[in-house]
Amino acid sequence: MKLSVDLSELNLAASKMQGLIPYLSELCKCKKSYEAGLFLAKDYVLTNGGKCENLINEETKLILGLDVATCFQLYPDIDLFYFEI
Repeated sequence: MKLSVDLSELNLAASKMQGLIPYLSELCKCKKSYEAGLFLAKDYVLTNGGKCENLINEETKLILGLDVATCFQLYPDIDLFYFEI
């Protein structure tokens, strides 16, 4: 018997304890849409005392402690959350 279990929310919660970059990586692994991923990422950063800056080309810079990441949607027709450090 094969069980179908979705552990994505549990993995997201666990990655929050590891910091910004692991959390953003997990958002990508979960294949969150750009809007949902950005909302969750911004919420995480602001809740933990960081800041968010809107950049050109609809990119968002997230700053939390020493971690800095730029979030973006790679292609307009592919609705997925991406980031780079």
